[in-house]
Amino acid sequence: MLKKMVIESLKILPLSFLERLNQISFLPTKVSHLLRWTLVGRDITLKRGVAKGLKFNSGDYNPDTALGTYELPIQEAMQKHLKSGDVFYDIGANIGFFTTISASLVSQSGQVYSFEPVPENASALKHNIQINSFSNVDIVDKAVSKESGKGELLLGDYCGSHTLSTTDQSSRPKKYQSKISVDIVSIDNLID
Repeated sequence: MLKKMVIESLKILPLSFLERLNQISFLPTKVSHLLRWTLVGRDITLKRGVAKGLKFNSGDYNPDTALGTYELPIQEAMQKHLKSGDVFYDIGANIGFFTTISASLVSQSGQVYSFEPVPENASALKHNIQINSFSNVDIVDKAVSKESGKGELLLGDYCGSHTLSTTDQSSRPKKYQSKISVDIVSIDNLID
């Protein structure tokens, strides 16, 4: 509760000031952690990583996405392998961090297909595509599996832990908050 109050209080400071504070590397860990959370839920221009210069709103997701430092090795692999004109499939696109990067890398001559069955995540994904004015992204509000049809998506404690109920029991979240009915598509059926 106190942490949330401190974060909300800090959010009244100008965003540019908070972004500069977040770049200071010698701050105590607890202070740095609190400051990272001041960037979530805002449209910001990313200052680091392959996504540097792109606009992004992390919603209430991982603040590393707001800093541009989320999954740096994956960002670097994308930069190495994706070129202008390529096609990229973002399966389980969540709020669109990798969709945003890939849309930039494949440029307008390429295409990105982002699959996200959770309505709240798909809405945030759409927002992140719009604030960057990308026209090369198709958002598909379906889950992906080996066969098309209908299924249940188990919603975990955080949006990165959702899983289809048809998946192997060992990969399911240990506890999930709820489940939703989703349409499922097979990539093979889309490409044929």
